[in-house]
Amino acid sequence: MTHLPIPVPLVQPARQRHVLTAWLWTLGWSAFLACSWTWCIGMFLPGLLLRDFGPASFLVFALPNVIGAAAFGIVFRKEGSSEAFVATHSEACRAFSFVTLAFQWFFLFRLIMPLQISGSPVIYAIAGLALLSMLLPTPTRSGAWTLVIAGLVFALSMACAGIFTYDHWEAFASASPKSLLPKGELVMLAPVSILGFMLCPALDLTFHQARRQVPGPRGTLGFIIGFGVLFAAMIGFTYVYMTVGLATSPDPWEALRPTAVFVHVMVQLAFTIRLHTAWISERFVPPSDRPQTSPVLAIMVIGVGAAFGANALAAYAGLDFAEVVYRLFMTFYALIFPTYVWLCAIPTRDRHSGPRLDKLVVLAITIALAGPFFWLGLIERHTMWLAPGVAILLLARLAVRGRKPAALPAA
Repeated sequence: MTHLPIPVPLVQPARQRHVLTAWLWTLGWSAFLACSWTWCIGMFLPGLLLRDFGPASFLVFALPNVIGAAAFGIVFRKEGSSEAFVATHSEACRAFSFVTLAFQWFFLFRLIMPLQISGSPVIYAIAGLALLSMLLPTPTRSGAWTLVIAGLVFALSMACAGIFTYDHWEAFASASPKSLLPKGELVMLAPVSILGFMLCPALDLTFHQARRQVPGPRGTLGFIIGFGVLFAAMIGFTYVYMTVGLATSPDPWEALRPTAVFVHVMVQLAFTIRLHTAWISERFVPPSDRPQTSPVLAIMVIGVGAAFGANALAAYAGLDFAEVVYRLFMTFYALIFPTYVWLCAIPTRDRHSGPRLDKLVVLAITIALAGPFFWLGLIERHTMWLAPGVAILLLARLAVRGRKPAALPAA
């Protein structure tokens, strides 16, 4: 099978830097990682889990998320391992960016559609600024430019968190979210969360970009800081505003709180969209073989179309159809991408890693068999059905066998 070449930014060698500059560089990439992983999952999914399962669900979401993302820096600590993985699995990495980009566009337009938010001119101005930020120079072209943007985005999000939480801790302490579903069913969701957040990071090109730019032990520490501290603060903010809520108030300061959350969500979405747009547009194929039209516009049409389509359709299984579409996007990260990594990326006994034909057949059969159980568990919220779905996924590994070495010819 012919694999696409490594994108240019991942091939450029990391430069030697002064010790102080190197540490600042590492911290900058830590901020980049925290922002690049703060999607519409980290900014919204905890709210759905709090509604369905109560506060304990945040740990089921947060711990595998933080640990799995930070572990990327350890798994790919060996020099050249990231480059080799991207070269072998470039089609899957690009598919990951494709789906992620469509997901962000869907969420963005559900957020700014007039029926979903206040009609305040300030809100539309913020949305417009976030959209304009996507016209900035490609962030994967220059490491320094990438860090400037990432630092500003992270600082703005933390400022928004400060505005929201200032003199607001009483409301947070007194809030007591009630779960709609039996709390015992949360146990069934935990394996899905663990598999998804432990395996999906391997396909994220922004992670590979950061690992390449900060090699060695310092890079590993950068991942630990980026996710164990900075990203943890981001999703901690999500937990706070999802717990307290975004009620409007005539008081000017209270009215500012929902706007602070909106600004945070918008800048993080803009940053994520810009990054994955850059990866979709990168030189994955030689110029002579490159298609004349970029898929970026098609991805945007898919995401925006899903947003408007969800607005027109009726509720399903007790859920607004927009949430159904959101959960359908989530199945890529709960089932499809983790299954690919589990079956095709983790080396077999013969040390082969890659989308070989026999592995792809097992992958397709596994998704077909497990898919109905994930539908029942994630869309219809009968989470007990996730157990057989996860069991099928795990047992499918037994069907992926290493090829026997060819026998030596007789003397």
